[in-house]
Amino acid sequence: MKKKYFLERTEPERAKEIISETLRALLNPETLGTEVVEIHKASGRILSESIRAIYPVPREYLSAMDGVATKAEFTFGASPSNPVMLKEEQYKKINTGNLLPPEYDCVIRREDYTETDQGTLIIIKPHHKYQNVRVPGEDILPYDLILEKFRPVDGKTVALALQSGIKNVTVLSRINAVFIPTGNELLRLGEEYQKGKVFETNSYIFKHELEKLGIEVIVNDIVPDDPERIEKCLYDLAHRFHLVFICGGTSAGEFDYTAEILKKHGKLLIHGLNLRPGKPFVFGIFNNRPVFGLPGYPGAALFDFEYVVLPAVMDFLGITEGTGEVKALAGKKIVSSEGEVHLINVVISKVGKNYWFYPVKQGSGPLSPFINRNGYTVVDKGVEGVEEMEEKLIHLSTRKDLVDRSLLFVGSHDLSMDIIKEILWSEYRILLNIVNVGSLGGIQAILKGRTHLSAIHLLDEESGDYNTTFVKKYELKDFYLFPFLEREQGFVLRKGHEEVKTFREIAEKGYTFVSRQRGSGTRILTDFLLKKEGLNPINIKGYQNEVTTHIEVAHYVKEGLADVGVAVYPVAQLFDLKFIPIGLEEYDLLVPGYFVRGEHFEKLIKVIKSTEFLERIEKLGGYRIVFKECPKLEG
Repeated sequence: MKKKYFLERTEPERAKEIISETLRALLNPETLGTEVVEIHKASGRILSESIRAIYPVPREYLSAMDGVATKAEFTFGASPSNPVMLKEEQYKKINTGNLLPPEYDCVIRREDYTETDQGTLIIIKPHHKYQNVRVPGEDILPYDLILEKFRPVDGKTVALALQSGIKNVTVLSRINAVFIPTGNELLRLGEEYQKGKVFETNSYIFKHELEKLGIEVIVNDIVPDDPERIEKCLYDLAHRFHLVFICGGTSAGEFDYTAEILKKHGKLLIHGLNLRPGKPFVFGIFNNRPVFGLPGYPGAALFDFEYVVLPAVMDFLGITEGTGEVKALAGKKIVSSEGEVHLINVVISKVGKNYWFYPVKQGSGPLSPFINRNGYTVVDKGVEGVEEMEEKLIHLSTRKDLVDRSLLFVGSHDLSMDIIKEILWSEYRILLNIVNVGSLGGIQAILKGRTHLSAIHLLDEESGDYNTTFVKKYELKDFYLFPFLEREQGFVLRKGHEEVKTFREIAEKGYTFVSRQRGSGTRILTDFLLKKEGLNPINIKGYQNEVTTHIEVAHYVKEGLADVGVAVYPVAQLFDLKFIPIGLEEYDLLVPGYFVRGEHFEKLIKVIKSTEFLERIEKLGGYRIVFKECPKLEG
């Protein structure tokens, strides 16, 4: 066999990309196969289809505290100087997790009342509706994304999915690998030691490392340094295993055949790394299977595996878990009490030179934050929360390399962002952290350099234009505003309710309204419509009730927490609600210039243009894609 004596060194980061791209191209649901398993048996399996919630979690009103259930209106006006007395028929004792009696709407903690000998309770603090109560959907709502495809299921996912009514999931067939030791100098365990020989032990190292990832591993018998026998071994085994690891024979010496065999009978993608130790590394394709050629020296082989192979294989397997610490800046103020240590779940991304973090859903009950988070931070006792831009130590629960290449979206909620999140991960193994703060919050995040990406839909009352007036008003610099979607907004009501076409009709019928949060494009729209009709928000019952997403609006209406709200057409369809159109709006992408000039923006564009994204948006309904790479505004 003609030998090639020179290694072509590949940079380690490029090698990781080559391996990742190859694994995703060769090993997918079509080539690996899939199976449906019961969710409680799915731990450790890799999803081939994303999991979305069926029912809200929790499904009913539950007490979040030990204490008494009562009506909030019974406590109004209570203070230390003017206590309120609750009679026995006005409350019922309740424990954490108990179902809230239907006649009551709040819970008073045991430490917040005093019980007299006559059974009367002395209350010195007023309580609001649903205080100390877990409301339906507090953790997760129907149709919310629980976990995207190509992520492994863990115990937290199983628990949340079960609570949400999911019984079965579709997963990839189990991944297996073969480890092939090669070399004339190798002895099998149990053979008598011979001078000039060494015992083959690398297989024990790498079998253990791969099995930790959930891969089933078979160790082949030692193959001598014979190109024909190595080639035959590859032919015999490649079609039987998803991953092939061959150890030894990866350099450019007299008995190093791996690279030449791949080059002649397969595809040689990497021959040598710009890495020491670990330079003689080989990677390629044989019989449509990825082949990893590791050096025979264990130190070099381990460095190659840990620094190059492991991150790429973990990406392929969807493994995100990791540990570490990083200092980051708070993207917004976080409120907490001073009397105890607070643990705050967060998402974190590197934007420019700084890491920025934002809080995710907090509380003792919700489980979804532990699936969505990248880590947590600690607020010490005696400290009142975290100030905006305050630097904190973040304890990572996600691999730092994934955090470093993750994208951060801070802006207005839309269902399209969840779809982008799924495709970014499945195609590029890029995590998208989504923080819903409304359109004005998105503009502020872009202005202050705290996000890679935002989306806005802000109506200017005078001109009737969307977004451009607001972007100019805030004098953003080095930005691009891209047309993205047109979407239909409208009133949503339960079927059976009389239709309403104006806020005046809502007021006249006494319907309870649920609003989006201040600063959101939808809230600006509803405020504008109220003003246009000459109404004050106090004329609309419940207008002060605020939620942060369209799905939450639909959920409130569906569950009877409100009679009407304003949301986009797709959520009305998902929740089987009446939809009365009130207007077509422009939902545009607002992106800082440095991100547009980076490689991740190109991948984002490919996602938006992908057949999967276009088909899924069309299936939702109520959207028109108007995306153009030519911005409607830049500065």
